[in-house]
Amino acid sequence: MNINSFIIYRIFANLVAFWIAGKTIPGFETGDMLSLISASVVLTFLHIFIRPLMVILTLPLQIFSMGLAYIIFNAVYVKITSVIVKDIIAEGFLPALGAAVMISLVNIVLDGMARRQRIDRDGP
Repeated sequence: MNINSFIIYRIFANLVAFWIAGKTIPGFETGDMLSLISASVVLTFLHIFIRPLMVILTLPLQIFSMGLAYIIFNAVYVKITSVIVKDIIAEGFLPALGAAVMISLVNIVLDGMARRQRIDRDGP
C-alpha cells in the first residue's frame, strides 16, 4: 500500500470511528458529514506527524505505565481535534477518553478486516 492509499484509508477509518463514537459515547457529539470529514483529516494528520514524536519523547512514561499513557495521549489528540473542528464536541476529558478508546477499537477492527482482505486477495 503506497503512502497516498494509506492516508486515504486512515482518513476513511477515522471517519467511521468518529461517527460510531459520536453515536455511542455520551458527551461526545459529532456534527454533519463535513465535520466528520474534517475531524478525520485532522486526527489522521495528528497521528501521522505528531504521534511519532510524542511516542519518542515520552518513551520512559510509556514503558512505566505499560502503555496506558498511549490511551491518554489519544484522548488528548481527540480533544485537540474537537478544538480545531468546531462541530466536534467533547464535553470534557472523560468523553474524549471514551471516544479515543472507541476510535482505537474501530480502527483495530477495520485494520483487521483490511489485512484479511489483502491476504485473501494476494494469497498467504
